[in-house]
Amino acid sequence: MGKKGKTIERIENLGKFAVYTHFENIQPGVEADELFRSGSIYVPVVDIGWIWIIPMSGRRLSVGLVVQKERPKDCAVEELLRRYLAASPILNRLLAGAEQFAPIRVEADFSYTNQSRYGLRYACCGDAAGFLDPVFSSGVFLAFTSAARIADRIHAGLLEGREADPSLHADDDEDYQLGFNTMRLFVERFYQSNIVHNLFFEADRHPDLKDQIARLLSGDLWADNNILQKNLLVGRRMIT
Repeated sequence: MGKKGKTIERIENLGKFAVYTHFENIQPGVEADELFRSGSIYVPVVDIGWIWIIPMSGRRLSVGLVVQKERPKDCAVEELLRRYLAASPILNRLLAGAEQFAPIRVEADFSYTNQSRYGLRYACCGDAAGFLDPVFSSGVFLAFTSAARIADRIHAGLLEGREADPSLHADDDEDYQLGFNTMRLFVERFYQSNIVHNLFFEADRHPDLKDQIARLLSGDLWADNNILQKNLLVGRRMIT
């Protein structure tokens, strides 16, 4: 709907592009076994962006490189992925003996907002409403929460005979904007202020700050007492 209505607006200051592939036949080992047991996602930070390592069913891995800076001119995008995978100690261990079973794919300009998320006879949630650089894995959570809100509104609209009312979802829009913009600013700080080292890994970090970070990363985006969230939102005026 966003593409049809030409209401997609790119977010330019996050990751420039992502290049990724899948591997299978991940060999047994303490590190690999724990990765598949826990389902944890690894996010190694590198000089031009970050790498994702996502365990999948059947002992498969999704591995990708998100590039935030200008890529080196001396290699193609596919070679860039191979170069950074080869330079990663953890991936050297995990991918030893594994086989690539999917082609290398590239996604560019993947962060965007939809400026018209609802209207006559349609409502957008999840990726149709907007998509953020996935460094903090907010996409699925925002998709489920926005879908739940939309389902409630549609149910009420059908009961009241007003499913085509363009204002049906307006009451939830402020909450959606709060959640989306909080994570958008969090991702911006990841790229622009080295937040991982300056905040996440700060040795003298206050316990309250650790709790505030954990709450945001776990999806607790609608509380009114998170000082970190308030500082993120007032630190830069968002245009939506």
